[in-house]
Amino acid sequence: MSVRASGRLSAGAVVAVALCGFDATARADGAEQRVFAVTVDGRAAGTFTMSSRTTDGRETVEVVAAVRVRALVGKYAYDLRAVEVWKSDTLVSLDATANDDGKKTRGRAADKPGVLTSTGWRPPARRDGPSDATLIEVEDGSQATARVEPLPAARVTVSGRPVEAKRFRVKGAGTDAEWWFDDADRPVRQEMTWDGHKVVLTLIAVTTR
Repeated sequence: MSVRASGRLSAGAVVAVALCGFDATARADGAEQRVFAVTVDGRAAGTFTMSSRTTDGRETVEVVAAVRVRALVGKYAYDLRAVEVWKSDTLVSLDATANDDGKKTRGRAADKPGVLTSTGWRPPARRDGPSDATLIEVEDGSQATARVEPLPAARVTVSGRPVEAKRFRVKGAGTDAEWWFDDADRPVRQEMTWDGHKVVLTLIAVTTR
């Protein structure tokens, strides 16, 4: 997820994951739901849920975010509902609605091969060095070029055991974030700074069926 230059949360500012209590490397072809707790500067700020299912070679991902930030100077609210449909590396369709503290937007896209989306559901292509990629901001469907830099693997703890996570830095057009993925290419962590604040999402539940 990303952080817009305006300093408001966007879809990309809502995915940073610390793992606990489950096997994050297991990627099922059926249905899966991942629930993340959102924190801003270490304080609880809402939830981010990613639900996926695969049917006939197409993966449908539903994303729901509900973020509430309370500060001395006021309150901030962000809500997102997005549905992404993927086939291989092509974004077949995107339909999203967002309410960014009263500003309502809708994002749509179709037939976009080789792109990234700001939900951070899919990892960038694996390359030896930095490269450019097209990043679609799901909340309004806008497209921009982002610089993707592979970072050294980092260790996270899953069910009391260490797991090496692949990491990427995604930067450009108001986005500056780290995306972390397990061996099954599922998101396991994202980190970013939003308007001087640290945003982290912690994975608190994974269910499959």
